[in-house]
Amino acid sequence: MGRKTGGQAAGWHVTVKIFLVTITNPKGVLFLVSLLPPFVSAETGPWQALILVVTFNGLSALNILFWGYLSGSALARFAAWPHVGKVSALILVIAVALTWLLD
Repeated sequence: MGRKTGGQAAGWHVTVKIFLVTITNPKGVLFLVSLLPPFVSAETGPWQALILVVTFNGLSALNILFWGYLSGSALARFAAWPHVGKVSALILVIAVALTWLLD
């Protein structure tokens, strides 16, 4: 296998950071657990609720990992552009001007 370039390594580093910050957010975990009552009835045991909690949080972790990877790889690609800071600042200034003019 070939060696990873700096962009790919930076992309994975950002992916891991995004994943850890999002997965340890207690509000996200509470939100997923709050979605459980429609799926659990009074007749079912606690094991079904536990299985659903693990399933919901596992699917959420996969989703976070997927979007973290996409954003990390996008950041690595855009950071390689020489004028990305100037272009993003210009876009922000245009958005502020349009918001001010259209208000």
